Amino acid sequence: MDQEAWDQIYAALESDIAALKGRGAAVAEGDIILEIDRARFAMARGDVDEAIARIQRLRNQLGSAYAAAPSRSASPPSATADRLDALEDSLHGSTRLGSARLEIV
Repeated sequence: MDQEAWDQIYAALESDIAALKGRGAAVAEGDIILEIDRARFAMARGDVDEAIARIQRLRNQLGSAYAAAPSRSASPPSATADRLDALEDSLHGSTRLGSARLEIV
């Protein structure tokens, strides 16, 4: 995964965190950023299972924070969820395909 894709994920997370704070939610911003960092490092180590578990945990953290927010007038932003879903799908795909990728020389 390239740096631009990670930058988009971090930007979407920062946007969601700001939206949550705007709704009056108690947000553990450090925990959220730490969880995506841990997922990123797990991917770098090649530990796909841990990365997927951390992505799912992060998605649950965000969902719980939105559900607990005092002001729930609008639906939560989906940019982070969409990006996390795409990342998880990519990881699942790499697990299923593994070394079965065709390399054209």
